Parts: sequence; C-alpha cells; structure tokens
Amino acid sequence: MERIKMKSTANEEIITNDISEEANLIADKKTIREKLNKYIDKASDNRKKIFIFGIIVLVAFVLALLTKFGGESNQIQTGLNDIVLVRGSGTISYKSSEEDVYEIMEAGEIVLDNPSYIKNATNSFSYIFLPDNSFISVDPNTELVISLTNNDINIELLSGSIWSRIQSSTINVEASSSTITAGKSIFNVYERFSGETFVSVEENNVEAVGCNEETIDIPSGSLAQVDRDSLNCSSAEGKIVEEISITSWYKRQKLLDEIFIDVRSLNLSDSDSFRSEVLSRIDKDEDLDSISKRGFPSTLDLDLTAPDLTITSPKDSDFEIKDPTLEITGRTSSKDAIITINDEEIDSVNGVFTYKIDLSEGLNEIEIKAINPLNNNETTKELKVTRIIEVITVKDVFNLYASTDDNGANLSWDITGFDNSKGYYLILGLNGPEYSANSANSVMLTQDSRNYYWTLTPGSYSFTLCTINDNACSEFSNSVSITIQEANPPTSSPIGNLNF
Repeated sequence: MERIKMKSTANEEIITNDISEEANLIADKKTIREKLNKYIDKASDNRKKIFIFGIIVLVAFVLALLTKFGGESNQIQTGLNDIVLVRGSGTISYKSSEEDVYEIMEAGEIVLDNPSYIKNATNSFSYIFLPDNSFISVDPNTELVISLTNNDINIELLSGSIWSRIQSSTINVEASSSTITAGKSIFNVYERFSGETFVSVEENNVEAVGCNEETIDIPSGSLAQVDRDSLNCSSAEGKIVEEISITSWYKRQKLLDEIFIDVRSLNLSDSDSFRSEVLSRIDKDEDLDSISKRGFPSTLDLDLTAPDLTITSPKDSDFEIKDPTLEITGRTSSKDAIITINDEEIDSVNGVFTYKIDLSEGLNEIEIKAINPLNNNETTKELKVTRIIEVITVKDVFNLYASTDDNGANLSWDITGFDNSKGYYLILGLNGPEYSANSANSVMLTQDSRNYYWTLTPGSYSFTLCTINDNACSEFSNSVSITIQEANPPTSSPIGNLNF
C-alpha cells in the first residue's frame, strides 16, 4: 500500500512538472511574440522614416535642378530701375564694364548693373526686361552695352541683332553706321560685321540718322539700310521681303511679338508680374517651342538700293503723237532688276529692254519701273503721251437749189449737221423770202425728203426750207428766187408732187 501511495505521489509530481513546463513554454512564446511585435513596429517606423527621408532628398534635388536651369526666375524681386537679363538658351555672358572679364550666366535670370555688357554665343538667346515693361530679344552672336538714363534706354550694338518691343520709354540704339531712335514701337536692328546697319519696323515709326546726318523716317512694314559714312554714304528703304519673313528667325520673333502685345494689353504695372507672365507664356507656347532657334538670316543678299534706270527712247517724257503705238527702250546697270511697264513685267536682257505699247486717244500715262531683286525698292520713270487722232471736220450744210420749167419749180437740197428728225417746212414767198410757215404758204416734208416739185402760175417766187422743232421752224436754209414766164400755160393749183 505504501509503495502504491509512493508511486501515485511520484506520478502527481511528474504531471505537476509537465504542467509547469508547459506553462513556462507558453509564457516564453508570449514573450517572444511581444518582442517580435516590437521589432516589427520598430522596423515599420524605420521604413516610414526612410520613405520620408527619400521624399525630402528628391524635393531637394528637384529644387537644385530648378535653381540651376532657371527656377530662380520667379523668385527675383526687382527695383524700379533694374535691368533684368533672362537666359533663353545657350551660353550667355555679362559684365559691368569694358575692363571686366565676361562671366557666364548660371542662373535663369539676374539683375544687371547699370550699365552692363551682354554677349550671346552661337545658338544662344537671351531676353532683356526693363522697368517700363519693355522687352528686348537678343539674338545669337550678339554683343551690346545697355544702360538706363532717366526715361531713356540706351543700347550700343557692337555686333549682331536685337528685336526691341518698347512700351513707353525712348530707346536709342547706337550702331556703327547709324543711330536709331523710337518711342512705343516694335523693331529690329541688325549690325553686320561689315559695318552695314539694317532696320526692320513692325509697329509705328522709327527714326534713323543716315546720310549726311539726315534723319530718315522708317514706317511700319519697312526694311531699311542706313549708312552715314561720308566715304560710302548710302541709304535705302523698302518693304520687308519674303526672303526674310519666311525664315524661322522672323517667325519666332513674330510669335514673341504676339505674346508681348497680349500681355501688354493686361496693363500690368508691376514689372515682375509682367516679366513672369511673358516668360510663362513663352514656356507654354508649343508653336514657339517647335520653331528652330536661329538668329538673323545673315547670309541673305540684302542689297536694298534701287536700280538705276535710263529711258533711251522716247527722248521726251511729255509729248504728242499721232501713231497708235509707242516703242519704249531703256536700260539699267542691274542685270537682275525686274522691269515693269504699267505694272506688267517685261523681258530684259542684261538690263536692256524694248517694249511696244498701244496708245488710246488722248492722254496716256506710262509708268516704267526698275525694281531690285529683293522686290522692295525701285526707280520709276513716267511718260505722258497724248495721242492725237486727225478728224476731218464736215461743215454744217443746209443748201436749197431750184430750177424751173413751164409749169413750176423743181426744188432740191443738201443737209448735214442739222437735226432734221422732225422733217421740214418748204415755204413759198410771194413778195420775197418768207420765214414763217403756215398752211397757206408751206408744205410739210419728211426728214428723208431731198426734192420737191411745186406747180406754179407765171410770176416771181421765193422759196426757203427749214427744219421743224415743236411744230415751228428751227434752222433755215438759204432762200432761192425763181421766175415763171408768162408764156407758160397757167396752172390751177399750187399743190405740188413729192418726188423721191
């Protein structure tokens, strides 16, 4: 019994130990699970931190890129008299004085000193914004000096081309061979390396000092070459030619003009707001972005001078002629010149031409032109030719004739130049000529009548013929007198017979 009891006690201890170990195992698992959850939570927090840190790094990187490639353009705050230079593309350099070394522009836009030098490399564009919201495009291969004095914009164009859009200030552009001055206007100035200066005007008028320091007024839509060199004084003006207007450079500038004009209409007084709006529209303009970024078409032959023109025949410019045609001959030293007569282009060989023109009666005004190959300048000669046509003038005729026989008078007449549409009165006069027609002494005849036989008794008579108007005599013929001799047999009646 005691052994059985001992065995039972041992078994109870084993069971108790097993339960205790199981309980410890459960407790250990709970502890492990709690620790594992803590690790998981900690790892999740780390991932969140890494994610947030990554976003911060990305934002910083984007901001750095924007800063490098023009992101600062919306951050610059300008003063009332600041000149702002904006980099469009390529390499743009600037400096404050002639002695300084050019510094390459890194930021998207900067405020320049007054004055400042600007230099664009090949295939490089920049924009200048001024306090009055004027906007200037600077082309590739262009160097200039800009300054502000009171309300004037002063630019010395050393080389290249600028396209100016001026709001309210006065701009003075000093080129090697001219000074160009304008108020509110849109225009381009191109300075060739050879020293020639070309000005094209898109809005309002521009003044340029040309030959002998004379001021040339260049109207909108014109292209002019100005040169005040006393040794080679030449100035010419014409219309903007297609060879220029079809270039990508011109199309790009015209799109920029549209943006400028649209923003100008908003009347933004704040120059920062104006600049921001213009640049924003430039960035968003797909047409502008698709156009090749080229400078002024410097390879074009821009000979704007008008060809000389000599009319060798006829010698006179104002004369009379009887011939129905006129032969015109002339010449010009420009072999490529276009020759027109009354706006009709005619053939020429090495500048020599011959042309036969039909003349109408009276004054013929003939205009002969020699037009340069760019079709934007011309020399004109005028002829005033009066063609005379000889006309044989027939004198007015109203003549009455008479002959007699034994029984009466045979009367006939000629009429030219008188209105006989209403017919005639043939008037008989017994005591000399009679000029009043009545039923007793006259006979009414049709307009086609040219003779009449009047039966008469012996005696003396007079006859007069008149045209009829309003049932009365209008124009009279001459009077004729006849005598019927007594020997003739008498007649009973003065009634005549019509003969046709």
